[in-house]
Amino acid sequence: MENGSFEGLSQEQEQEQSPLYNFLYPSKELLPDDKEMSIFDHLEELRERIFISVLAVGAAILGCFAFSKDLILLLEAPVSVQGVRFLQLSPGEFFFTTLKVSFQNSEY
Repeated sequence: MENGSFEGLSQEQEQEQSPLYNFLYPSKELLPDDKEMSIFDHLEELRERIFISVLAVGAAILGCFAFSKDLILLLEAPVSVQGVRFLQLSPGEFFFTTLKVSFQNSEY
């Protein structure tokens, strides 16, 4: 496999690949031209990508926080048959548990 295409495939066969394959391995004509960038340009691009990633993770955490009660009930379901319930031993424990569950579920 060279430059995102199989050897021996015609141009028509390459265009008939799945949309996922075309997204992951775009043809050379669709890619932007290479350009010289300074270290500061690279750092600026990295900063923008990290910022977008942090926003996406934050949105996922907020989305999971909205459904945290349902998520906690789902986690509690396997042991609730045996009569076990989650305990709240300190005043802020339920809030921090919902934050932890939201954070953990946002990773999936």
